[in-house]
Amino acid sequence: MSLRSLRLVHTTMEENYPEGTLQFLFDFLHPRFYPPRDIVSHVLRNLLLDSDCQILATEAYNLIMKIQQLHPAKLSTVQWDWELLTSVMDEKERVKKPVPAVLCMFLTYVVQTLEDDFHRRLAMQELHRSIAKATLSCDRKFPHVRDVVNWLITAVINASNESEIKEPTNEGDKWRKQERDDNLKIAFLLQKMLALAIEVDRSPTCSSSKVSLEMFHTLISIVPHRRHRLLLLKTMESKLLQCKLAELLLDHACPQKTKMPMSLNLLLHFFQNTTLPSDPTVDQWRRWNELLHLLFMLFVSYGEVTAAHLRCSVTERTSTSTLPIVTEHDKISLRAVQDATRGFHSRVSDALGAPMNSQLEERTALFQSLLMEVVFKDS
Repeated sequence: MSLRSLRLVHTTMEENYPEGTLQFLFDFLHPRFYPPRDIVSHVLRNLLLDSDCQILATEAYNLIMKIQQLHPAKLSTVQWDWELLTSVMDEKERVKKPVPAVLCMFLTYVVQTLEDDFHRRLAMQELHRSIAKATLSCDRKFPHVRDVVNWLITAVINASNESEIKEPTNEGDKWRKQERDDNLKIAFLLQKMLALAIEVDRSPTCSSSKVSLEMFHTLISIVPHRRHRLLLLKTMESKLLQCKLAELLLDHACPQKTKMPMSLNLLLHFFQNTTLPSDPTVDQWRRWNELLHLLFMLFVSYGEVTAAHLRCSVTERTSTSTLPIVTEHDKISLRAVQDATRGFHSRVSDALGAPMNSQLEERTALFQSLLMEVVFKDS
């Protein structure tokens, strides 16, 4: 930017004229000229995060996203740091907390800088120099990853605390629905950050084990309700993390412990033996529905993990065989599937004191058919 342009922008900043600041910056922005750090920092911290005007905050967001598009951030130029992110996300750390809509915009910008830089560094084989490595590495910055997990749990609880309002009838309903929608967006964005945390180090398997164990202990200790657990799993970006967490939840609820590694035989073991704890907020049959949901999720995510070689480092996947890696534990028989299905039917009927309802019958039959497809495919 020219000195004259800079003087104009600084004048509007000194006179606290944010509309003028934004307008001049939009006018002067160019692929060849990057605004100075202090100006971009002012837009981010003062006009987006500290603004009382939603329209002004949206304009500031549009500007920093345009700057990111023209001048993608790298480790030496990125405008946010963990201290700023923590101050925005932690209620205890901030007197004036941005509304969920502004949090969404800020997190979208943060994730955009992380993803753009990650993909650029990946293409250059320089992930060790990425913003994600410096801020979200499970090897070097696990306390940061723990922060993201805690923020994610809070967003999930806020997004699923009340029943869904499909057609708001008054302003209060509209506000609550918008707040829940914003918290859901925040959850998806934080899941993207966790996915990067798992991919940026050399061993996604080790990283996903660390993160899933952290999430598991948090879920067991402070998240008792079914709707929170399911929403957390549904919003996951990383299929490897989803697979690990579903396995931990099912193993925790299974009285018949086994040292079998993650495999289709372990899935059958869970199908035949696992019983989830009761949830006083829902009907009893729904805990069996949740169990089926977890089994479906584990089956699908495990299939993606093996097919896409997600246990391998992201830099090694292009040179890995396209065929999924199948072990002896993945070989299941028709009789084993039938025995597990009969065992599940028996346990559900005994627990409910009545035959399965139609919804459970349909889901059980569908799950059995998926397992049978694997049997016939391998035969």
